[in-house]
Order: sequence, then structure tokens, then C-alpha cells
Amino acid sequence: MRRFEIISILLIVGLLAYRVFVGIELQVLLSVLLTLMAIFYMWSGLFLFNRMSPVVLFDKWKRKELSLFQIAGSIGFGFLYSFSFITIMYTVHFYAAMNTMLFLAFLFNLSILAVCGFYFWQAKVSRSFLRQFLLRSSILALLFLGTMFISVDQRLNVLYREYPGFIEAYNDYLEDPDNPESLQSLKEERSAFR
Repeated sequence: MRRFEIISILLIVGLLAYRVFVGIELQVLLSVLLTLMAIFYMWSGLFLFNRMSPVVLFDKWKRKELSLFQIAGSIGFGFLYSFSFITIMYTVHFYAAMNTMLFLAFLFNLSILAVCGFYFWQAKVSRSFLRQFLLRSSILALLFLGTMFISVDQRLNVLYREYPGFIEAYNDYLEDPDNPESLQSLKEERSAFR
């Protein structure tokens, strides 16, 4: 599972770099990988973060070795990381509520850092177990914070510089979101990327 996670994240980073510096050609692949990672974290958090296979669930003695924090933390943080990857997809595609999701994802990762920092300080949970969350959440929190500091116009001009029609349609929609014509125009421009 860990190998799958590392390879997938490296591919996502590579595809994001391609998206920023080269173009939109591989955006579908990026979206698929982001979706897969969101699903992966949502359903595999318990196994990934505790370094165990699903077969362990049938072993009564191995289950007893897990603390309540290891179980609840792994599942809960897995859901928050899943939300984080969905947020990255929203940010790349400029979907509605993108800025709200960015802010929430930043707060969620900050919360993970606070909880893990507290338990790290209390030394009630294995530090190696907590370090994996501290590393992931630090990277994601910095990513979301950095993205929030870049204006929407700058992000549009970097990611969609070759598609002025989309930039214009998006800005028109932001100015008047209740106008059905601007929404329809944005949908048409967005469908050109599929």
C-alpha cells in the first residue's frame, strides 16, 4: 500500500508540473489519479497508516494491539486526506466552491497537525505512528496555504493561459453567478477540455 501511495503521489506531482509548465493534454490522467488517491485514502486509511493488511481484521490478537487512537485517527485522517485530494482536483479545474474547499482543507490539515503535535508532546502514542501524519499534513497545509496566497487571476493565467475563452467565461461567471448565460458559457468552455 505504501509503495502504491508513493508512486501515485510522484505521478501526481509530475502531472501537476506538466500541467503548470507544458499544457492541458494530460489533465484527464491527473483527474483520474487524484480521484483514485481520494478513494484510496478514504477506504485504506486504517490499513495504510497502521502498516497492516485487511486480513489482520480477522486476527483477534492483532486487532487488540491497535489503540483507539490508532483506529479512529487512521480512519478519520484518511477521510481528511481524501478531502484534500478532492480539493486539489477542484483547484486545478476551478470548480465552484474551490476557495472554500481550499480553506477547509488547510484547516483540516492544520487540525491534524495540532492533534498529532499534542499526542507527540504527551508521548501517549508511538511517535513513528504520528510522524507519518505530521509529514503528510505539513506538506498539504503548505500546499493549500501557498495556493490561497496566489490570486485566482494568476492561477487562471498559469493553468489556462492557452485558453482565453475559458478565462473570460470564468471571470464572467464570477461577476454574475446568477446569470444562466454566463453559467452555460462556462460549462461549454469547460466541456472543451473533456
